[in-house]
Amino acid sequence: MRNVPERSKAERFSFIALNRSDFGVRYLCRYLNISPQGFYKWLNRDESTRDIENRRILACIETIYAQHDGNYGSPRISAELKANGERINHKRVERLMREAGIVGKAGRIYRRRPLPGNPCIKVENLQKKHGTFPPTLRPLLAALCLLRGSDVQGTLVRYK
Repeated sequence: MRNVPERSKAERFSFIALNRSDFGVRYLCRYLNISPQGFYKWLNRDESTRDIENRRILACIETIYAQHDGNYGSPRISAELKANGERINHKRVERLMREAGIVGKAGRIYRRRPLPGNPCIKVENLQKKHGTFPPTLRPLLAALCLLRGSDVQGTLVRYK
């Protein structure tokens, strides 16, 4: 109950409606800084035209969602509603679907699968295995470097 006073009035009123049998209306109204008269007025009010319209649209969304086996998300459902002659914003469709817990199936991400047998030839890394070139090959390496005109460490040899 600690976070309830920070909520909107409608959420606080619905909290009181749910818990009034356990705590009493006057106690909850005092705790939530709401007048009991405001709660009873909210409790006996008529449903707004916007709520009635949202319920009608949500029923249309659920039928479209069921027709397509749950594959459609909010963009496709809003396009389908517009094709049926409904004037509706995509953000409203998203909000109604989110509040109702309706989620479309995500498409599979294509990833290339490796071939059954590895076609690559694996070659042993001699430099990693021995740290540097094997000691037996160092004289050969020095001779090759001198023939190419470079030092053993890879720097150029300068001739005078």
